[in-house]
Amino acid sequence: MPVMRHLLSVFLLPAALASTCVSAAVVEGFYRVELPQDEEKGRDEVIREGVQVMLTRLAGERVERNAASFSRALDDPRSLMRRIANTERGTVTMDFEPAVLREVLSSGGSPMLGRNRPGVLVWAVDAQSLGDEMVGQDSQWADVLRRAAEHRAVPLSFPLADLEDRGRVSESSIRQADDDALASASERYAPEGILAVGARSDDNETELSWTFWLNQQEYSGAEKAEDPAVAADNLMKAVAAAIFDQYAVAASGSELSRWTIVVDEVGTLAEFAGIQRMIQQLGANSSPQLLSVEGDKVTFRLAFPDDEAQLERMLALDHRMQRTEAPPVEPEPPAEPAPLPDIEEMAPEGDVEVTEPAQATSDDPLAQPQADLPDASPAPSRPQPDPNTLYYRWR
Repeated sequence: MPVMRHLLSVFLLPAALASTCVSAAVVEGFYRVELPQDEEKGRDEVIREGVQVMLTRLAGERVERNAASFSRALDDPRSLMRRIANTERGTVTMDFEPAVLREVLSSGGSPMLGRNRPGVLVWAVDAQSLGDEMVGQDSQWADVLRRAAEHRAVPLSFPLADLEDRGRVSESSIRQADDDALASASERYAPEGILAVGARSDDNETELSWTFWLNQQEYSGAEKAEDPAVAADNLMKAVAAAIFDQYAVAASGSELSRWTIVVDEVGTLAEFAGIQRMIQQLGANSSPQLLSVEGDKVTFRLAFPDDEAQLERMLALDHRMQRTEAPPVEPEPPAEPAPLPDIEEMAPEGDVEVTEPAQATSDDPLAQPQADLPDASPAPSRPQPDPNTLYYRWR
């Protein structure tokens, strides 16, 4: 395999997930882009390239860069950033301002996908002289794929490749993208997505054939490039695009629906803070409102610019959020009849002439039988639960 070239310095972001933790996560370093300072490019050109990378992370590959709001942002890219700095590695780091980016995308009517992303487990093999070899966590290829994934905001992780994994998955099943074998072996990691990669390299070219499964949908392709890092970047761009297509939230400029999210069994302050941070990353512009804390139950109100299915899918990215049924509505107790007055106590002293009540004649259009009169004091109805309420328990 040829030596990794200078482009590897593009992929320098902190890891999003630990090696054995594949569940969805808030991607760390999401709003930081690091690019090499190419001698053939001016600093302003590198900064504009960094803006395009950041917009792609948030708004996908099909973001309309010619829209008026994006054009203004590219004319003044520094207005989107909180910090720009050079590093000792000869790169430029750009830290973006999240609120400003969301405002630009909202004004352009673009769907968005924030820092909450589905975890992807990658099974990879590399062609060697004696045949395919499974890519381990600490191999050179794993490092290239991991850095490319971080650059494209894909939470990628590798299996342990221990005896259990190797007993259930062979190199040929990875190369042939055997979905049954890979799905079975991936159950111990519980990822949202599974990626199978077959690598071949020589002195002149690297080829990556890949298949990606996410929520019962399958994507596949092949990437070729002289530099392994470029091939890996193209692969992760395709994976990120598939994730965006399924998880992006409609533009916040559209009509917002208000949802109530009730989470039970929240035992500690740290758990409460984690839930609050997770809900804040769902892609809506407005922050969630804390409605109540009752024992181990917390209730939030959220304005979300999409339907219930998409909101539930986003909440399910955190495996600790377990959907539950709405609690049963307690039946109303029957109303107790008012006690009848004591006739003897009400009767006046002396003789009382009792007369029959006058009967309404049929000529009276307002006449009604006594039994048809409405109840003068109906029992108050119990308020029904808000239909836009989702119930969860924290595991």
